[in-house]
Amino acid sequence: MKKYLKNGTYYLRKYSYSFSREWIIESKVLDITPLNLVIKLQKERIKYSKNKPIKSESKAILLTSINDSKDIKLFYGFRQYVKFLKEDKGFPSTKETLFKYIIKGKPYYSYHCKFV
Repeated sequence: MKKYLKNGTYYLRKYSYSFSREWIIESKVLDITPLNLVIKLQKERIKYSKNKPIKSESKAILLTSINDSKDIKLFYGFRQYVKFLKEDKGFPSTKETLFKYIIKGKPYYSYHCKFV
């Protein structure tokens, strides 16, 4: 998402991510939960990603902080997820360990993780 925000381009050829004080007539306000938004974007990502095929084993992972319910992160696969936990948070993590925590529904450090 950062590159679309930085470049001012459309995500999935239809979502514009930008900051503006100007009213945009074509914009819509949606009353949607973060989880439902993630699910909607994941479905559209699979549908519209023709240039970068998505592997069938690639799964989106939703990470929610136990301490702050507004701290929600979405990762499109284990590589990004492991990198975030190792480099940004300093937690020891491997794909195998994280997979076990997700399957068992147990929190990993201060985060609850699940497949979307």
